[in-house]
Amino acid sequence: MTEEKSEEKKSKKISTDKILLALAVIGFFVVSLLYVRELGVFKKVKSTSNQNKSVTVDLFVMSQCPYGTQAEDELKIAYDKMGDVFKYNINYIADLDSYGNFSSLHGQNEVEGDIVQLCAKKYDETKYLDMIACQNKDASKIPDNWETCAQEAKLENINKIKECYEGEEGKGLLSENIKLAQAKNVGGSPTYYINNEQYVGNRDAASIMRVICSKIDNKHKECANLPACSSNSDCTAEATKVGVCTNAGTISAACEYKDPSVVNLTVLNDARCKDCSVASDITDSLKQIFKGLVVKELDYSSDEGKALYNSIPGLKLPAFLFNSNVSQGEGYSDVQRYLSNAGSYQLLAVGSTFDPTKEICDNNIDDNKNGKIDCSDSDCKNDISCRPEIKNKVDVFVMSACPYGIQAENSMKEVLKNFNNKIVFDINYIASDNGDGTFSSLHGDFEAQEDIRQLCIKKYYSTKLLDYIWCRNAQGIEAGDWTQCANSNGINTKTIDTCVSGEGKTLLSNNIKISEGLGISASPTWLINNKYQASGLDAETIKQAICQYNQGLAGCENTLSGSANSASNSGGCQ
Repeated sequence: MTEEKSEEKKSKKISTDKILLALAVIGFFVVSLLYVRELGVFKKVKSTSNQNKSVTVDLFVMSQCPYGTQAEDELKIAYDKMGDVFKYNINYIADLDSYGNFSSLHGQNEVEGDIVQLCAKKYDETKYLDMIACQNKDASKIPDNWETCAQEAKLENINKIKECYEGEEGKGLLSENIKLAQAKNVGGSPTYYINNEQYVGNRDAASIMRVICSKIDNKHKECANLPACSSNSDCTAEATKVGVCTNAGTISAACEYKDPSVVNLTVLNDARCKDCSVASDITDSLKQIFKGLVVKELDYSSDEGKALYNSIPGLKLPAFLFNSNVSQGEGYSDVQRYLSNAGSYQLLAVGSTFDPTKEICDNNIDDNKNGKIDCSDSDCKNDISCRPEIKNKVDVFVMSACPYGIQAENSMKEVLKNFNNKIVFDINYIASDNGDGTFSSLHGDFEAQEDIRQLCIKKYYSTKLLDYIWCRNAQGIEAGDWTQCANSNGINTKTIDTCVSGEGKTLLSNNIKISEGLGISASPTWLINNKYQASGLDAETIKQAICQYNQGLAGCENTLSGSANSASNSGGCQ
């Protein structure tokens, strides 16, 4: 990903949202095709004043975000070579509630890392990036490694930085930085602005330097030494051909172009499916990856379409079925991880959910010929159009280890207190049922296991579930010991272990059917009043979603933590 709106490991299942679908399928490759490469960076300034530089680079990061630290490190390489012609500002992405409390995606250590780096920026502008680069060598130790790194970088005002960091001054700096990020609607780490224009593209040092050179008409000695390309994605001059960067990253690098290999793709769809129009967006994206793509489109209503569907058990539409020659295509490496065997084809995983043999729940037709129409058919039990509205009911669908889901769950502590038990709250889980008693989840087997464990606690200790979840979220689900959180909340671990190894699998399987029936695949997703979907991470945004459909509910008049207008209140695990 180009930014940390989800720093999640990729899975075999991709979101059904149109934009995220396309981007997830094409990965880094198409992002680099969609934008002209521009970037700006940093360097230690020795004699040239920042005020006299013609290029300004603003970089927004989270201090412990691996993508942000990577960007800082690459930017420093470029800045060390060309810092005499541009100036930089590192800014930070976090949240500030109405009580003056800060929060950030990676926790309190990241908040403190933001603050100490802002203090270093204020009191040693010419060297603070050196301190950051030192801290980034082990970002897990931020902020505690700041003083050692400040000494290593030879910062001159360490005492002032410490006073700033430990006092109110640093908090004020972060507060102002948050306002700056919100004004630009920045929510992803890293986000770049070059001369006040947003940049999206490669963040390696050579790409950065090429953009700086373009801003100064190549009037710098380093411009003559830049490679023509650093990777194949830099070679896009001939749109219908495949560009290959030879001797990548060296002074002799060059782009060479060749005719693409033919790749055959069959797209099986169903005209009755309202949400399946995304197929054209995905196909367009695939044409960017495979320039020799030959597409055959089939509809389920045709004899050929039905025959193809029936030949592949469990197929969901729209289905993207590659012939075996996909492995010869130049973009194969970009999609290989999303492919699985499906008969004689390679099926591309795009999170499709439409079953053409099932009842369509809102067309007044008996689609499956069983004498039951729309919501009277059991196929439509979980369809959102058939769900009755239940006032003051709030459900959230999460992956238990998703940082965005965790943030939303933690926000519910304030939301529930605000509404003083006037709402009914429930937690549901997003995963994939493999049909053989096992489950797949975005963050790994441990996440599916925790989903089961939480469902077991929900069944046997429902009033203690939230306290357990908040404990686990603070502890760290992958690394922490769940029994500590269970014991501290009076939960019998033997009861839960028995459930997890037995009926817990059925609990998760049934829970998955709910999310799949609703077409929910992003963590977190809110369901208000059993019927209306919403998104949001902070207490204020969640409160507003609840109040939108429950006018007059006591507590709606209060302002909670966060800001519904902030881009940092969006994002999820797909």
